[in-house]
Amino acid sequence: MPSQEPYQQPKESSQSEWSALESQKDTAAELKQKIATAAQIEIPEDVVDKEAYRHSQDYYANMCQSVFAAAFDNPPEGLSEDDIRTATIDVLVDESQKFIADGGKMSGDLDEILFPDQDQTSLPPKKLFKQYECYKPKHAGDKDEVTNESLAQGGLGGIGTENWILQNGGSFTAATRSFLQAAGLLGQNGQRISGAEPTRFTDFVNNYQIWDLGANHTSERKSRYPHDNFIANNLDETGYQKITKALLDYLGV
Repeated sequence: MPSQEPYQQPKESSQSEWSALESQKDTAAELKQKIATAAQIEIPEDVVDKEAYRHSQDYYANMCQSVFAAAFDNPPEGLSEDDIRTATIDVLVDESQKFIADGGKMSGDLDEILFPDQDQTSLPPKKLFKQYECYKPKHAGDKDEVTNESLAQGGLGGIGTENWILQNGGSFTAATRSFLQAAGLLGQNGQRISGAEPTRFTDFVNNYQIWDLGANHTSERKSRYPHDNFIANNLDETGYQKITKALLDYLGV
């Protein structure tokens, strides 16, 4: 008869790994609760018609900013970026659905995004980025028919631009301000910071995200996180600098 392997007690590391996994689940749940709580923003005291404000794009934009701040400002230790992104998107999708179901109103920009039968190229931010040559993403495969040079511009691209507006309540102006604040060029009061230069591109990428709320259907095959980050995936240094210039000119500051 073949000899039997002697019984071995489970390794201590197995128990510790299990405990770490359970702890990670608890931490992820706590983060999701923190984000969900942050989504319940207070209405400013100086707002006269609070009910109308609760259904406005300003309310939605402020809610989105509060959600992302809660998720990415000092996240708990022990969670991966994928864990943080998943918790953020879960809450944001849930809050967006509740906002719309409750009669929340979006801007005309958002209406154009949600209804694809309209001419998407007419969206103001897309026209602006094309004018400043910072529209196509860095991985764009198009080439000039004459010179055969790449037409990539290191910009957000069409879908990235649409999701950027979506995550700022459907408001191009709100999206512009959030981008420039993250770039260190606008203060929280929306005013231009005198003498300020754009923050380093690498720091900007780490601190500002635009997530695709729809899952990438190729992600499972490629073993990738299913929600694209349009800042990390599409932008480059040149596109970043051009976008900041375009947005400052748009605001006239």
